[in-house]
Amino acid sequence: MSTKDYLEKDFYKTLGVAKTAKPAEIKTAYRKLARKYHPDSNQGDAKAEERFKEISEAYSVLSDEKRRKEYDEARSLFGGGFRVPSGTRTNTGGFGGFDLNDIFSGAGDAAGGLGTQIAAMAAPWQRELDLLKSLPGFGDVVTQVWLAEIGPAPHLHFSSHEKLACWVSLCPGNNISARKRKHGRTGDAGTYIKPMLVQAAWSAIRVRGRLQARYNRLVRRFGGQNNPGAKKKAILAIAHTLLKIAYQVLKSGMPYQDLGADFYTRRESPAQRQAFLERQLQKLHPGCTITVTISPPEAALLPGA
Repeated sequence: MSTKDYLEKDFYKTLGVAKTAKPAEIKTAYRKLARKYHPDSNQGDAKAEERFKEISEAYSVLSDEKRRKEYDEARSLFGGGFRVPSGTRTNTGGFGGFDLNDIFSGAGDAAGGLGTQIAAMAAPWQRELDLLKSLPGFGDVVTQVWLAEIGPAPHLHFSSHEKLACWVSLCPGNNISARKRKHGRTGDAGTYIKPMLVQAAWSAIRVRGRLQARYNRLVRRFGGQNNPGAKKKAILAIAHTLLKIAYQVLKSGMPYQDLGADFYTRRESPAQRQAFLERQLQKLHPGCTITVTISPPEAALLPGA
């Protein structure tokens, strides 16, 4: 029995029984069909002879417990609808009578064709694909899933990246009862896009830059490198950051520019701290003019100091 036969032929349909049929039911169905299509009862009928061969072949597999198990596993692996390309090499020996190269080479051909179809469907949004690919960790698969799940213009449907993160359920949960804050786990939404963003986050932190620096800071904050839970929380936060960056990139139409691995060090410098405080004052008093006067300490005014 070749791999092609196992994957293309429906032996249960040939015998007219269900996949859950018991051995006695299979045997009864075989005997009934065998008497009907036996060559001795159909002299000169080529179709009946061919049908008898199919019935015998099906019964030889389904009547053997081991071969039936192998057949069911092979059919379930490809949903019973897989077709082995013509000309592929088959082997009746090896693992369970299969040549695994036949199966996986055929699966690779099917997956390759699917990838081509998806790329063709995403082609009209090539500009958006290129913008998303400027983010670290965003490859073809992640960008295509983003287009399928969120779309090329999320700012038209979500007024802010916070609302988009809430829809994808990448924002912390808010489980407060009787003034007691419980777990802050994310929700169950974003079945397809959230795992993709998490995988993109794992790739992004391998690239030296701001995201890697943020991940390391979060891991230290949540419990350290030896704490698996700290890494999971940190990587989910990086996925959230990637979602916010992707939202802004698509909204502005400008590719992502990494702020550098020393971003947080520079942000905490005295000059950056002063600039931050000035921006806060501008928000409190819009339109005002801020003048900063720094008086030297008294010790610096003393002679000989």
